[in-house]
Amino acid sequence: MYPRKNKAAEAARRRREEEIARFEGDLAPTVDGRKVVLEVVDLIRQYRQYDEVVTAVDRAQFRVFTGEFVAIVGASGSGKSTL
Repeated sequence: MYPRKNKAAEAARRRREEEIARFEGDLAPTVDGRKVVLEVVDLIRQYRQYDEVVTAVDRAQFRVFTGEFVAIVGASGSGKSTL
């Protein structure tokens, strides 16, 4: 047997896709013809620990394009959660 389609979930998915499509106009910048959905430039995160300033993230830069999946990886304490 084929699995039953959940009509309410399918309708919600269709509405969500239509809403996203309305906002994909000229709002998103493009690089090499690809739409940028997230751009970070020179991100710095510092915090004070006792008498010392700790730099958790130092001038991070990246872009995420439409359709990309992104994972943030690194050693323990390298600032993944902070980012």
